Amino acid sequence: MESRIPTRAGDGSLILMTRSELRSDLEAGTLAAATRAKVPPLTGAELDHLLEIWASPARFSAVDIGDEVVLTYDGSGSKTVGTRTQDLLIYEQMMGADSVELGHVDYSFKAIKTILGYEAQCMKDVQLVLTAPVMYGAMPNLGLYSQPDGPAPNWSELLPMTRIDEARAAQEEAVE
Repeated sequence: MESRIPTRAGDGSLILMTRSELRSDLEAGTLAAATRAKVPPLTGAELDHLLEIWASPARFSAVDIGDEVVLTYDGSGSKTVGTRTQDLLIYEQMMGADSVELGHVDYSFKAIKTILGYEAQCMKDVQLVLTAPVMYGAMPNLGLYSQPDGPAPNWSELLPMTRIDEARAAQEEAVE
């Protein structure tokens, strides 16, 4: 008779499963995911590796050196839970982010120019409390700058006409 291993169900509740039940559950779940994603299913060695992680009696598990994955979260500081700083701390400390991004909700240079001092102070404050590198995200809102609404030629209309040099010039004009 196989011993039962404490593990967690999808809702986080504690359950007991045998090693065979765990293997069967892993096979079924990864096969269903591979079918939906239209990718090859996991190999036997990969399933064995997952089984060793899930069947481990340790309180925590880690990734072997060399098998790490860098986790970055673009658009992370957007006041989902609390302040933008608190959101970035959550991404870093709870989600394991290796880098995060601070940005204004408008994400447009034009809007940020009016509050640049505030944004610079916010960036400084965030960098003081986080360990992970913090990027600041913003971009031109080309829709506001290009024709028919704005003064600059519309680069998105010029590109399909293969007027590349004119499209580049229009983009540069829009950014200025």
